[in-house]
Amino acid sequence: MARGGARPNAGRTRGTVNRFNRELLGRANEGGQLPLDYMLEIMRDQFLDTWLRIDAAKAAAPYVRQKLSAISVDVTAPEFTHEEWL
Repeated sequence: MARGGARPNAGRTRGTVNRFNRELLGRANEGGQLPLDYMLEIMRDQFLDTWLRIDAAKAAAPYVRQKLSAISVDVTAPEFTHEEWL
């Protein structure tokens, strides 16, 4: 009898919302506005202080766009010279 390890088709499928998060999103939607929508509204309000708008943009940015990942480049020992590459 096998023990442990992953089983095919076991568990919740990837990307589905669990019960806690579903309830949390439901309560947030009942309130009329989600926190991200509120931050974006603050960011776009021309009559507010610029620094407040910048802080709202910084807080909302990770939820709107994905961060770029760093790429490691090793340039210490090239296989061929620049002239050979050209």
